[in-house]
Amino acid sequence: MEGYVAWSQKRQADALAHVTRRCKERFPEIGGLLFWMGHDCFPCPINTAVIDFNGEPKPAGEAIGRIFRGEE
Repeated sequence: MEGYVAWSQKRQADALAHVTRRCKERFPEIGGLLFWMGHDCFPCPINTAVIDFNGEPKPAGEAIGRIFRGEE
């Protein structure tokens, strides 16, 4: 299970980072980006949350943060 969680969170991070980069590149035509379900309100196996149930950032949240801070 731990391997699957790591694999799926890596895929989520890759996908959301790609979208974030593309949106930033298209500024000012695209001036914002909204991630629905920013956090988990209960343990859930399938969602797009970037913050887990315990309030810790998932790899996707960390990747998006790096992009907005200009570290990537």
